Amino acid sequence: MPRQSEYTHEIAAVFCRRLMAGDSVRKICDADDMPDKSTIYVWLSEQPAFADLYMRARAIAGHATGDEADQVKEKLEAGEIPPDVARVMLDAIKWSAGRKNPRVYGELQRHEHGGPDGAPIPVRLESLSDAQLAGFLGRLDAAVNARASGSGDSAPEAGADGSADEVSE
Repeated sequence: MPRQSEYTHEIAAVFCRRLMAGDSVRKICDADDMPDKSTIYVWLSEQPAFADLYMRARAIAGHATGDEADQVKEKLEAGEIPPDVARVMLDAIKWSAGRKNPRVYGELQRHEHGGPDGAPIPVRLESLSDAQLAGFLGRLDAAVNARASGSGDSAPEAGADGSADEVSE
């Protein structure tokens, strides 16, 4: 019997439910009623709705995988597995959870500073003292002149509270 290759919402939903439950793409696609792995990757590139479902399912699967760490901990505490085996298992669980949901379980942490919805933080120059404003404008002028001459200095940055460092003269 030929495998499913035409995209349907029903097959996509079944696939994503299994993915959320923690099954791998390979394991799901090994089933006769599921499309081949290559078909899934084609759907990901051609079906935006499926790509969105897939990414959400992977993120949820990351939580499910992360929960497995608790099970390993319980087995370790109960003496069912030795510490070295638990360590290897936990490393594999952390890797898998981080791959499925890097924002929550990944090792790289990004700290982004911005306004609402990632917008720039507004700098209110009217809240600066005359000395702060003069220093800020002096640094800005110097940076613009440096850029124009090709030295490549960057523009001054204001603090998150709208203040700018004073320039000593």
